[in-house]
Amino acid sequence: MKKFVFFTILIIISIILIALRGFFLNSFYDVPNITTLKNKKITIIAHRGASGHAPENTLAAFTTALDMQSDVIELDIHLSKDGEVVVIHDESVERTTNGFGLVKDLTLSELKGLDAGEWFGSDYKGENIPTLKESLELIKGSAKVLIEIKTGRDGFIYTNIEKKTIEIVNNLEALDWCVIQSFEPYYLQTARKYNKEIEIQRLLFSDYSPFPFFSDTEFKAGDFVEYEVGYTAINPYFMSLTAGKVNTLHERGFKTNPYTVNKEDEMKKLIAMGVDGIITNYPDVLKGILDEIP
Repeated sequence: MKKFVFFTILIIISIILIALRGFFLNSFYDVPNITTLKNKKITIIAHRGASGHAPENTLAAFTTALDMQSDVIELDIHLSKDGEVVVIHDESVERTTNGFGLVKDLTLSELKGLDAGEWFGSDYKGENIPTLKESLELIKGSAKVLIEIKTGRDGFIYTNIEKKTIEIVNNLEALDWCVIQSFEPYYLQTARKYNKEIEIQRLLFSDYSPFPFFSDTEFKAGDFVEYEVGYTAINPYFMSLTAGKVNTLHERGFKTNPYTVNKEDEMKKLIAMGVDGIITNYPDVLKGILDEIP
């Protein structure tokens, strides 16, 4: 009985703490008035292309992002069964296509046979999964490209995906406008071995989670040892940022581009904190805010 009471109290306390966290996150700073925002350059980063307006990680989404004058187009890559670098977010194809299975178990031909657009809307029926090469050939330096190297299911590491990515970037002479980012440090360190000039950025999960194993403990503890390998930016989940953390990152020489920010008030808060860029599904919304800054 005592154990039951103890665990009941513990659960109640946890619920209260989580609720208070939400309250204080909204109370620590109000949505700034547009006239109080800094007149500084904020990089507009289109998440999986303009994925709020077109099916994510498709050429249609990238074209829309360019039309909306995005500074950077973010995309995700996996390896197909036959070793082709393809652009898709998930390790499986179910969510964003009419197919089934893991990307790593399907050939490029099989992946190309899937419809990657109709799930978003009938106007996009026939959009397919692009390769990284096709995506870069479309963008052609009209915007920078932030290439996120993904892991497969259960943290599966794709063999040579960094090498293949660097080869594609080099062959297209796209080094000046391509950046590689990942949650997986191994990919970033290996990419640098293949080309020391490639810009690399580190993605982080939230460090506000009540569960320590969901946190990036190195960032939370302020231990930047791993980050001395040449990262130009540390890109965390936006809810984990405070003005103090932004300042700390800047003092350490890092830029910061939080993800994924889709509401105007959240964008304004982050701009007021001094972030360098914002990753969003709605680059047009962010541009509208920036255009209003006097």
